[in-house]
Amino acid sequence: MKIVKRFVILVMLFLITAPVFSASAVGYVHTVQAGDVLWRIAQAHGLSWEELAAYNGLENPHLITVGQRIYIPLAHVYMEYVAVQINESTLEYGVQIGGAWPVEGILTLPAGADAARPVPGVILVHGAGAMDRDGTLFEHNRPLYDIARFLSVHGIAVLRYDKANYIHGAEMLAHYGPSFTVWEETIEPALYAARLLHADPRISHVYLLGHHLGAMVAPRIHAAGGNFDGLILMAGTPLTLGEVVLAQNWQAHDYMWEQGDFQTAAHLSYLLMEMEDFLYTLPALSAEEAQALPFDRGLYAYYFRDFALHPTDVLLQEMNIPMLILQGANDFQMPFEIHFEAYHALLRERENVRFTIFPGINHFFMPSGANTVQAALDEYTFPSRVCTFVLQNIVEWVFSR
Repeated sequence: MKIVKRFVILVMLFLITAPVFSASAVGYVHTVQAGDVLWRIAQAHGLSWEELAAYNGLENPHLITVGQRIYIPLAHVYMEYVAVQINESTLEYGVQIGGAWPVEGILTLPAGADAARPVPGVILVHGAGAMDRDGTLFEHNRPLYDIARFLSVHGIAVLRYDKANYIHGAEMLAHYGPSFTVWEETIEPALYAARLLHADPRISHVYLLGHHLGAMVAPRIHAAGGNFDGLILMAGTPLTLGEVVLAQNWQAHDYMWEQGDFQTAAHLSYLLMEMEDFLYTLPALSAEEAQALPFDRGLYAYYFRDFALHPTDVLLQEMNIPMLILQGANDFQMPFEIHFEAYHALLRERENVRFTIFPGINHFFMPSGANTVQAALDEYTFPSRVCTFVLQNIVEWVFSR
């Protein structure tokens, strides 16, 4: 089908921050800094330098360079359930999230929390792509880390973990091939994380905070057995993945037209009309037909069909739990005029749903002064932090339940 090859180009905007699969099945990444030597890196993780060299396939273990990525086996990253004192008010526990593709994570817990004095807990569910537990963006921006640290200092436990396709990318791609869906990527690990917090006597209530893709599938995770006390949806949408990609590329079309690139804009317009026809027929494809249509970065039409068969807007209408819907006004990937307004149109009559737009905030809820797509992309490369007033809004909402 001709439209599939063209869709490869158009899908890039949605996955702009990270590849769908990691390059190989590896553990925690240590980026070599000036003064690092292999034996010290190994010693810090309970390994011999010979073991670490062999794990990374280093021909000359005496020669490592600044910026080089050294992979640490997961078993040597965190000891399960061993507490590390972060500061006077916070402890961190290394945990393992089970399932077919187990991953390591961190439970950040306010000091003093116990069965007699339980605290609310929040599970962080990543956006699109193969991402680590911190949601690391261009190495220095770590939005999920920022959220976890702030919430835990303010009395809320937070569980964050590596995405399955970040750790097991190569194996998952080989195992599932064209049948890979967001269930294996995001939903199943989140359900195991929910079980962990629900079973922890130190946790009084369990909430899910989803960013981008995590927000899109949060209602599905809840309906599949997450049983959350509330959802925090950041930079999400009730639209399907195909509709999101289509909207983003119409945005790209408009930008090209405004820049005077009329020929490219006209060509893109033609492709987008073809895409609309394709997306309309996507739910009617059989599983075999969808698995026979390759897209890009290891994905097939089957991945998009799965979203179409589990529409978020229907799930949202069927559930009635508290929700906090947050959006940055400078989010060029998920413009609030489309996605926030879609949430509002769907749920505005609900008394237990709160909507908040933050001026001057981008897709990752960091400060933004960008007024073009390119400027917004450039901002992602600058060191920044999730804005305090966004985090305060989350804390206040959780404790108001």
